[in-house]
Amino acid sequence: MKTKLNLKFVVLAIMSFFMASCSVESDENVRLISKNYSESMVIQELKTYNDSIAKSREKMTMRGGIPRWVNVVVSDAVGAYCGGKTGAYIGGKIGLALGSPITGGAFGGFLGAVGFGAYRSAKTHHSTCTYACTPSDFQNNFIQKAAIIIDQYKETLYGNIDFTSVKEDNDNYALDSLSDEVDIDGQILDEVHLTRRQLNVGKIHNIILAALADSMQIGDSEPAMRSVTNDDYMTEEMDFQSFSALMDWNELYEEANQMADGVETGVIESKADYIIILFLNIFSVYTYETKDVVTLINKYATVVNSSNEFTEEEKEYIMYGLATALYSYNYWEVEYLK
Repeated sequence: MKTKLNLKFVVLAIMSFFMASCSVESDENVRLISKNYSESMVIQELKTYNDSIAKSREKMTMRGGIPRWVNVVVSDAVGAYCGGKTGAYIGGKIGLALGSPITGGAFGGFLGAVGFGAYRSAKTHHSTCTYACTPSDFQNNFIQKAAIIIDQYKETLYGNIDFTSVKEDNDNYALDSLSDEVDIDGQILDEVHLTRRQLNVGKIHNIILAALADSMQIGDSEPAMRSVTNDDYMTEEMDFQSFSALMDWNELYEEANQMADGVETGVIESKADYIIILFLNIFSVYTYETKDVVTLINKYATVVNSSNEFTEEEKEYIMYGLATALYSYNYWEVEYLK
C-alpha cells in the first residue's frame, strides 16, 4: 500500500490531520508510516527539525506572508527529484547496453533532473501545457535545450564530461553572467552545502526557463543531434545530445509525471520520497527569502549525506531537488517582482 501525506500542510500538523480523519484508510496509513519509518534516524531527526523550525516561525510576524512563487518552486524541486530518479533508471539501461551503466545512469539522471524540473516549473507557472503538451514537446523544449546547454558549456560546467570523476575547479565553475534570473550571488553559493555539479542542475534549469521566455539565447545555433548506435561506447567523447538521442523520453515523460503527481499529493514509496516531502512541507511554510532556502538546504543536505540509510544515487536525486529549489526561488523571485 502506498503511504500518503498531505503536502499542503506543515509537518507539524501531519499526524493530527490523520488522527482527526474518520476514514479507515487514514488510520491504516498512520500505522504504516510508523511501522515503515519509525526506525529511520534521518527521518526522525528531520521531522523533529521541521517541528522546531515551524514553531519558531510561528512566533515571527512576516509582512506579506509566504512569497507567491513558492508553490512554483515546490513543483520545480519535485520535478528535478523525480526526473533525476526516472532519468537515471532509463539512462542506466542504455549505459548497460553501451558498456557503462553507471555513466549512463549519471547522464540520464542529470538530463532528467534538469529537463523535468524546468518542465514542471513552466507547467505550474502557466497553469497550462504551453511548452510541453506532448512528450515530443517536452523533449524539444526542455531536454534538447538542456543537452545543448550542457555540451556548449561543458568545459566551464565540469572540466570534463566523465560524471564518474567530475572536476571541482573553481576557475571552471561559473558560466558567464547571463541574466538576473540565472545568476545567484557567489557569496550565497559559497554557503550552500551542495557540490558544483548539483548546483549546476539548478543553474541549467534557470537557463532553460530564461530561453523559453526569450530573455536569453542558447548559443548562435542549435546543432542537430548526430545518429548514435550501439556500436558507440560510453566514453568521455559521448556528448549529451548524442546520449539524449538514445533515451526514451516518452517513457520518462509518463513515468516522471506520474511520480511527481504522487509526490506532490504525498505518495511515499521510499525513504527518499519521504525526505523530499518533508523538505517541501517545511519549505512551503518557512521560506520568505533566499537565506531561508539556504538554511533548509544545508540542514537537509548535511543530514542526508552523512547517513548510510540512502544509496549514493538516492542522495543525488535528493540533492538535485534541493539545488533546483535554490535556483528556482531566485528565478521566480526576479520574475514575480519585475
